[in-house]
Amino acid sequence: MTRRRAETDYVTLETLTRHLSGLFWSVIEELNPGQRDLRLSQELYDQWRAEIHYWRKDGKTDRTEFLNDIASVLLSVRSLYVDSTAGPSRNRNGGPSGSRPA
Repeated sequence: MTRRRAETDYVTLETLTRHLSGLFWSVIEELNPGQRDLRLSQELYDQWRAEIHYWRKDGKTDRTEFLNDIASVLLSVRSLYVDSTAGPSRNRNGGPSGSRPA
């Protein structure tokens, strides 16, 4: 988020942060508390995709209300993965600095 701050307006940055923390990573941690990195199994990804169809209230999925804008959440998460694999700072394994080799 720090890297994007200089080139992004506040509302866009706030939305991106909300998507990544509230609708992506918090759900991943809820589904798999031991998840330590962005390498998700297909099963965990499929579970997350099922969960994002619903609103979240107080950090939990609310199955009484549907989330209307799933595409923007998916785009935010996709940008996170693209940003984590591209950029000027790369380690000797070819990945972003701080990443572990696959």
